[in-house]
Amino acid sequence: MIKADVLDAGVEVSRCREATSLRVMLWAGVGAKVFPDISQAVKEVVKIKKSFYPQPDNVSAYKKIYHGYLCLYQRLYGKEKPSKED
Repeated sequence: MIKADVLDAGVEVSRCREATSLRVMLWAGVGAKVFPDISQAVKEVVKIKKSFYPQPDNVSAYKKIYHGYLCLYQRLYGKEKPSKED
């Protein structure tokens, strides 16, 4: 999965296709004291469909591409990194 490679971190995909609705339900459960906290709510409710892990060769390639992007950005705009306003 590209996301795991770009982030250089594991990514878990939930069985639930409606992540936003699930998140709202979990927080409502915490608010209604069904769960003591969000961590417990996630442990009890969220089911993982599949896990993806970064592939070292892909991670290396994305890091090179990102470095090239940062160099190009600096040459174009004279800044180290893009800010949220850019």
